[in-house]
Amino acid sequence: MFALRYLLTLLCLSACSPQLGPQDVRPEDPLDRKVSAVQLEDETIADAFAKLNAETELSMSVEFMLKDKLVDPNVNYSRFTLRVEGGRLRDVLDRICDLDRQFTWSRYKDTINVYPKASWKSGDAYFLNRQFADIELKEVSDPAQAVFQTVARLPGKLEQVAFIQTGGAPEFPRPWDLKSNDVTVRQAFDEIAMHIGKGHGWSLYGAKEFRIIRFHAKILPEPKSGRQTPGSGLVAGEAGTPSVQSQAPAPVSESYVQVTSVTVEPSKIHKTQSPNTATLIVQIMLRGQAPPNPEAIIEVGTSSSDPPNNELKYDNPTRTVSLVNGVTVVKFKAETTPKTFQGKMKVAATIGGATKGTNIKGSEAGGPDDKS
Repeated sequence: MFALRYLLTLLCLSACSPQLGPQDVRPEDPLDRKVSAVQLEDETIADAFAKLNAETELSMSVEFMLKDKLVDPNVNYSRFTLRVEGGRLRDVLDRICDLDRQFTWSRYKDTINVYPKASWKSGDAYFLNRQFADIELKEVSDPAQAVFQTVARLPGKLEQVAFIQTGGAPEFPRPWDLKSNDVTVRQAFDEIAMHIGKGHGWSLYGAKEFRIIRFHAKILPEPKSGRQTPGSGLVAGEAGTPSVQSQAPAPVSESYVQVTSVTVEPSKIHKTQSPNTATLIVQIMLRGQAPPNPEAIIEVGTSSSDPPNNELKYDNPTRTVSLVNGVTVVKFKAETTPKTFQGKMKVAATIGGATKGTNIKGSEAGGPDDKS
């Protein structure tokens, strides 16, 4: 068994810019600044973008082509041994995209977004192109919570997204509110990355049925030793932590189950006022050749609180859950009690008792605290 622990923090940044007088000169657009040539040695455009990212203060986020199913073979990207001439950042971006004509780029505020051309042509049928007329998040405390709350506000069927973080988990310095109009899901994710810190971006990969998002301080080139399986994506690392490669999918014959995310809605509840209940949403992924009628036991509860000895009541906290191949979503209700007091509480989801023939795999996902 294992437990997923979810931390809360967030950031609210403000900037003050002096008004420009008649003699003032506006600062140069970062896209017009000169960058060095990019040398590729049997590398993909993901490596090229990583090297470029190291030369600019702008954030960079990359969307990789999604497979139809998670068990499908990885996408193979072309490898190049050549020199991409330097020049203005915007021109070098164009030259890199011209190498592999499947990708293009655009800018949102201080973020460069790289994505497949086919996704742009798909309009709202592509998840990240979906648009919010308006979106409002209040007192969000970490990137995982921000991602899940953003996705939950899309109308219609719940979109499946897993948050995975290796190395140091990104955090916000203090709770953060987001209120914006006419933004896409892509731009909402850009806002989340920007509030982690200057220069932060994200990558999206996986499958159409199960997307995976991960945040990074800078994109790091793929290590020369122990290359990833072709098409498995870039290596993303946090400043001061080791880079970690994306895992290639486990063999189809290996059946395993893991908790991939836990989120809490709403993130703040009260003892007497409304709301005094919250919903814990647990996402579980089953992979491989599972035995017939697979099941697992899921349990939620409070792992710690600050101050100590705080209490929440969980409705039916231990359940035997029938699993489907792919993602299963389980919801639990939590409510305050007469012994609840103001503070923060860490929520944990534990998985065990899987059907014989199905392994239990630890999760790298991070998520939010509940607080009252």
